[in-house]
Amino acid sequence: MRKNLPVQFYSVMMLLVMEMKGLLDKIITSCTEKGWIDPSDAEWVRYGLERLVSTVCGFSAMLLIGLLLFPFPAVLAFLGSFCFLRKRTNGFHAKTMAGCFFSSIGIELLVLGAVYPFLSASTSAILLTFSSMGVLVLAPFRHPNFPLTDGEFSANDIGSKVRLLILIALAGISIWADWLDCLYGITLGVTLDAASLALAHLQKYFKKRSERQCI
Repeated sequence: MRKNLPVQFYSVMMLLVMEMKGLLDKIITSCTEKGWIDPSDAEWVRYGLERLVSTVCGFSAMLLIGLLLFPFPAVLAFLGSFCFLRKRTNGFHAKTMAGCFFSSIGIELLVLGAVYPFLSASTSAILLTFSSMGVLVLAPFRHPNFPLTDGEFSANDIGSKVRLLILIALAGISIWADWLDCLYGITLGVTLDAASLALAHLQKYFKKRSERQCI
């Protein structure tokens, strides 16, 4: 029965995400009709709410499935470091709530299932070094659906670097204390953030390229 829990929880969360999308559409439509939301801002508000719901549902599913399948310290360090850093760096976002949910679970299983078993202290140090360089170069990302003022962008730029340094310091402490699962989790969290940033920039590049070709 316990082995089936991840699949069962995944199915329940999938249905919840789909139901929430319909509910959010009704809420946005109602608020627009009542004049609480300007029609020009409806898509922006919808995207923000969908992002919030998908983040909560995705994180809950990732936490439960991760704890059922992988060591607790590694899962906690992985999710904690990724969310802590991504708050300032931003990165790739799927276009739909279902897409965010599915990709979150899939990426977690891929990272923890395929990469985590092969990590060591030395490979983690190398991977963390290159991933940190990627974050420093690519962060923060200006998402088109969430325009930032120059002041907000500057704050995220500084904040991302500060948070990255904190995670690097925690990784160093983990090496010193021989907390390898924590080290591996932090390494994978930073690596995933760097990959998300790279994917977001690539998506933006190809979108602009496609738009230029259509002109």
